[in-house]
Amino acid sequence: MNEQLHASPALFAFLRGRERFRAKPYLDLGVRGTWTNGYGNTAGVTKTTPPVTEPQAREQMARNVASFEAAIHRLVRVALNQLQYDALCTFVFNVGVPQFETSTLLRLLNKGDCIIFVTGTNFYPMAQNIVVIHEVE
Repeated sequence: MNEQLHASPALFAFLRGRERFRAKPYLDLGVRGTWTNGYGNTAGVTKTTPPVTEPQAREQMARNVASFEAAIHRLVRVALNQLQYDALCTFVFNVGVPQFETSTLLRLLNKGDCIIFVTGTNFYPMAQNIVVIHEVE
């Protein structure tokens, strides 16, 4: 349904600013304590993974976001605008595809019981609910 939408340059800029570039692997002590490098990349990263360059990190981010987009295209059954789509990409970036596939957000969104609300052209950091859900009455 949303195949015409793709991650905007604003989304990539937001993610680069939010995640900050880190060449060497570090243990992200979030919910799962995951080895991470580049701009929040966790794919195949271990304590001994060699450092990445900034251009490599941008390529990693593009591949990661493409996988999130594929999941959104496959799973979301309601129309989104560009800001909603980008906000949903940030949500999937933070929770991962497997968690998004079984999330309450996705279930409610597809039922039409919630909307994704984004104000202006700004995205909110995950800690402050990037995706603000408003139940439809």
